[in-house]
Amino acid sequence: MNVIVATKQAWTALKNYNQPPIMFRFGDELVRIVLDEGITRLQKLDVKILNNEMGCCANWYVEIGKKEVSKFRSASLPSKRIVENMLYEREIPLPKLTRLVDVPIFDKTGELVDKQGYDTKSGIFYLPSPGLELERVSFDEAKRLLLELVGPI
Repeated sequence: MNVIVATKQAWTALKNYNQPPIMFRFGDELVRIVLDEGITRLQKLDVKILNNEMGCCANWYVEIGKKEVSKFRSASLPSKRIVENMLYEREIPLPKLTRLVDVPIFDKTGELVDKQGYDTKSGIFYLPSPGLELERVSFDEAKRLLLELVGPI
């Protein structure tokens, strides 16, 4: 099979598997979000890690036999050549991650990002810290609390 065609098919499988998204473009890196001893962090997708993800998102096989009559398919691991090709594509079809946060945050437009998961508009991934409990308050109550904290402006 043509490597370019196989790479496109691999990206299609990965995009379908990556819902909701945990793998992203972050700067010039490809990363996934992992939980490491209770701490959420980014892990760079290298050949081994991407190979692992590709093994989970598609059925891979090799054709064995030379003649059309004697050919059969055998289960296989993802091709290292295809996985490497995926890492070096010019256009990576993964969502862009701008920040990974563990508390609600305002994006650059002033919108509050407080829903757990990936916010497609801002590129922010919010995963609350374990035990974090927040109480919703009205704007007036928030203003009153801030003024109480810092004093009149």
